[in-house]
Amino acid sequence: MGSGAIGERERERFLDAVRTLAVLRVIVWHAFGVAAITYVLSAVPAMFFVTGSLLARSIDRHGAARTITDRLRRMLVPLWVFTAVAFAVMSAAHRISPSDVTAVPRDAILNWLFPLADPRGSTWEAGWLSSPLWYLRALLWMVLAAPLLLRLVRRAPWTTFGVLLAAVFALDVAARHPTWPMQQTRGPWLIGDFALYAIFVGLGFLHRDGRLTQLRRRTWTFAGLTAAGAAALWVFTQPVPRNVVNDSHPAHLLVGFAWLSLSLAASPAIERVAARRSVSAFINAMNSRSMSVYLWHSAAIIVGYQLLWRIPVALPYGLFSASLLALTAIGTFTLVTAFGWIEDLAARRASALWPALLARHPHRSGSVALAGLAVFALVGLGGVTLAPLDTAGSVKPPAPSQQPPTPTVTAGARRSDTAVALALAARSVSDTGLTGALTTLIDQWLTTTGVEGAQIAVMKDGRQVYAAALGTTATGQKLGLADLFDTWSITKTYTASLVYRLVQDGRLNLDDPLAPITKLTALDTSGLTVRMLLDHSTGLVPYRDTAAYLANPTSITDAISALKGVLIEPRQFAPGTRHVYSSSNYLVLGLLVEQVTGASYDQLLHDWLLEPNGLDHTTHAAGLPGSPNFSTGGIVTDIVDLVAWAQAYLVDHVGISNALYETMTTTVDPTSALGAGVIGYCPCVANARGTINFAAVGYGGSTTEIQFAAEDNTVIAVNFTQSIWEPGSRYQDVVDLFGTIRAVVDAHTAGG
Repeated sequence: MGSGAIGERERERFLDAVRTLAVLRVIVWHAFGVAAITYVLSAVPAMFFVTGSLLARSIDRHGAARTITDRLRRMLVPLWVFTAVAFAVMSAAHRISPSDVTAVPRDAILNWLFPLADPRGSTWEAGWLSSPLWYLRALLWMVLAAPLLLRLVRRAPWTTFGVLLAAVFALDVAARHPTWPMQQTRGPWLIGDFALYAIFVGLGFLHRDGRLTQLRRRTWTFAGLTAAGAAALWVFTQPVPRNVVNDSHPAHLLVGFAWLSLSLAASPAIERVAARRSVSAFINAMNSRSMSVYLWHSAAIIVGYQLLWRIPVALPYGLFSASLLALTAIGTFTLVTAFGWIEDLAARRASALWPALLARHPHRSGSVALAGLAVFALVGLGGVTLAPLDTAGSVKPPAPSQQPPTPTVTAGARRSDTAVALALAARSVSDTGLTGALTTLIDQWLTTTGVEGAQIAVMKDGRQVYAAALGTTATGQKLGLADLFDTWSITKTYTASLVYRLVQDGRLNLDDPLAPITKLTALDTSGLTVRMLLDHSTGLVPYRDTAAYLANPTSITDAISALKGVLIEPRQFAPGTRHVYSSSNYLVLGLLVEQVTGASYDQLLHDWLLEPNGLDHTTHAAGLPGSPNFSTGGIVTDIVDLVAWAQAYLVDHVGISNALYETMTTTVDPTSALGAGVIGYCPCVANARGTINFAAVGYGGSTTEIQFAAEDNTVIAVNFTQSIWEPGSRYQDVVDLFGTIRAVVDAHTAGG
């Protein structure tokens, strides 16, 4: 690239090509959510660079007022149509499956109509219909600020860029300081957003003025490589949440500038490729429909996931990814064909299904719009006819990252008042030791939630780093660290461990037909396997939902009496077709391990698990009227023993091979988080094989929870004096607490 300004035609061709690549990269990132994608062709900075160049041209030609009016019309009219459809879909979803997850946040409608703040939708599908719309908020801010920003960049470029750069880095560093007063608000992040994207809009202004083209190609190459090196240095030495570039403004700035510089260095080659007829037609179509593609591609991703999740077998490696991309492309094309012509109306030009068809089919958009909406509604709404969401979370398409949540919680979940209080309490991590910081944090959680007491223990890298009992019991007595408690359904993890020991020894096979249960010969085991019992996919009714239990709960005292009531109930579904939590499955497993070994369940617990792992304070309670315990409940322990068991089971997987451990922690069912012996905890990402990568794995009981997060090798065990499920909002508070505990532990143990 030599000196002087490039021609108008070449300039627009280059910009159109950059925007097309950026939009395609956005779609891939939103479809897969793999952190590595954010380091490739940094998309949002590129889009704002193009926006800046086009805004400068429009302001110069038509003035600021007309430019803003025109841009708002082009952005808001398609958004309003999308909003109407989105609210119709969310409302229909709520009618089909009423719950807090599908509830429509009608109080947020103003931000959908004029997105000065991020539009917020229901948390169904991880809030996927609204999550990507943060970009429109950022775009609206840039459009409104463009006249002033253009004047500043042209009059004092060095000062303007210097202030913006300082804001990006200063806000990032300040937000990490324990005394930062605004950590619990989104304000600093939004200011950082503005500063970051204003830099690229400003570079777009300079591009329009021809000032960037005065630099030679080798200069841009050097600048790009230097920025890439600086980005690598930042990523390896500074905190970048989840290693996602978008979650760190400085990293986003450096990676974005690196790719932009290299694109400018390669601009002649990009322009030559973009000038080819077939490529040019695609680029022109994408640019004339860029707003529609951005608005509707996430809906296509939702439909793609829903269709692939209904395939009864896991797709081979790579085929899942290819299938998802194909379905996303088809769905996006269908929806953009149905609604893209609205962009033409907003731009006050003749409408067409796609630009290339303008001359021949200018007025057929209405019927195609109805057809596209029907396809979207029928297939997309199918997602809410699945089983109700499990309290452990439901797998969703990976949500686009913006402000990293503090703590990281289930994708799309609300940031509760408790989370805000925890974020503030966690600021003490640098002022006290780890014990003091966590104690302050948990005290704050108890105060905010109204829970009376908690016993909590934490292990980091195989070493216990915290154990405490805080608050009181339900009767007002001070809670002690050595106080024993019932772990409830966490007992199932002990049962699963026994089963996997037998599989490891070749005495059971996960996928062989289940042998008849000699103590319960009336049980029809046809079509059942050990794996189905472990991952709750047998269709056996929960014993507490049977007519026998509901008629006389106290008559259920052991596994046999509980399962006799299950036998006369029809299966909930065909074996292997769904995963629905049922304690009946683990009662059968307990009978199975006794049958295979010839030993009692309690003897196996003691000899295989409790004694070898030094769990001296752990016992197993016999069944009681209304509660059979056995292999589904009744483990009584203290918090130190519980966290030691969680470490042995979830991390060390003692007695279980690595291959069996992977089996135990893998699930392919998006309607539950149930693995074959664990529960998965979101945020979650579907990998290329169609299975789910969870942020943490563990198990929960009525008042208890154990979790292991492999990312930071941390195990947490808790017991509360009140249910973690009631009221319904409390479980989100528990999720918030777990995430913040990990953040505090990481802050204190970073660097060894």
